Amino acid sequence: MCTITNDYRCNKYRYSYTEYLFREKKQDFKKKVSDVHPKITNFYKNVKKIEFSKNFDFKKSIYNNSCVYCGLSAILIPKSTFEIDHVLPKSVKEDNGIYNIVCACKYCNRKKSDFYCESYDNQELLHPDNNHLQEVFYRDQEYYIRVNDLYKNNSDIVGFYKQLGLMDENKRIEYLILEIRDFCEKYCNDSSLNKLKFSLDRLREKWNQQS
Repeated sequence: MCTITNDYRCNKYRYSYTEYLFREKKQDFKKKVSDVHPKITNFYKNVKKIEFSKNFDFKKSIYNNSCVYCGLSAILIPKSTFEIDHVLPKSVKEDNGIYNIVCACKYCNRKKSDFYCESYDNQELLHPDNNHLQEVFYRDQEYYIRVNDLYKNNSDIVGFYKQLGLMDENKRIEYLILEIRDFCEKYCNDSSLNKLKFSLDRLREKWNQQS
């Protein structure tokens, strides 16, 4: 757990994405898979298989069952609602390798769709594994996701932000629910929080139903 974070996907009770070396984790994951299945090249197809994921859980081992774009966690919604996204869309290039796939919530994945930017520099900024997203976006004092001033005139960044709906009220509410949950988890032995925990469980159930 982190105590202070500049990562918009991480509250002060939750890990920071900067602590997760995605590319290094993918190298380890790829090696473990290759040791057992040396002929596998299409990671996209295989990590989606239930039988395959029992032994090689891509979503959990690389991304801790969280959306790499908005930070939504399987703590709040079922793991089954998370999907595998192609960073570089299939409509641009058929790249099913491990370095072109990430874990995303259904909402972000489907909103992102075939988003693509021509600029290589912007592609690098927006690739989640490069750990630049927390430099591009931030949470304001009202807990909304915003574009940092440095990138407000970058049409690719703003286009990505709008297409994924990162400014949506849902993203704010999900963040707040997770922060309250993580707060309760940290102070789990405090009996004065019992009513809050009960209310939070009810809220999570209702949110889960609507998702």
